[in-house]
Amino acid sequence: FLPERHVLREPLSPHRAAELDGVEIDVADLNLPAGIPDGRFLIVEGAGGVLVPLNRRTLQIDLFARWRAPVIVVARTALGTINHTLLTLEALKRRAVPIQGVVFVGDAMPDSERTIADFGQVNILGRLPVLPALNTTALRDAFAVLGRHTTERTLVDAAVRRARKRHAVVFEFDDGGVGVNAKGRSHTEINGLAAVRSRKECHNQPV
Repeated sequence: FLPERHVLREPLSPHRAAELDGVEIDVADLNLPAGIPDGRFLIVEGAGGVLVPLNRRTLQIDLFARWRAPVIVVARTALGTINHTLLTLEALKRRAVPIQGVVFVGDAMPDSERTIADFGQVNILGRLPVLPALNTTALRDAFAVLGRHTTERTLVDAAVRRARKRHAVVFEFDDGGVGVNAKGRSHTEINGLAAVRSRKECHNQPV
């Protein structure tokens, strides 16, 4: 962890918290640190959403645009996430901020996640549950599961794209599994690395 440039007392938007503490955040003084060792990654967590003000003249997204660093959008899976996440993506794209992808936090909501990916034209990097405790062990376990699920989701998405290019009909099951009907042949369920016969017929559930 690198030391903070500003430590503010009130849990408010940075511009207001700074005012209450009698300081002003000078964005010209906020730069990405140099000299990151090879093989290491620098992660900068924003203070709230991209349109949060840092002072009375500058939004956080203006700082991101100056840095030109790729952004990972962290989005809840709760009600309202489609609108909030797409608005965030739209704002970033208007300022030509590179977007690495979206990470979801919360219960699995496959349709919301896919809707955001389709309309936002963005990569879904994975999903983390709400952790009961924030510590090294909980994070390590959660990221291990995320890595496996991300690999499976990438394979599924690639298979679905290939199926649609063949004008196949694609189906989605309630548990997130995907089925394909290729020109009248039997349904298959694509699950991770394996393709197996579908556990049910789903002619009336096209995606």
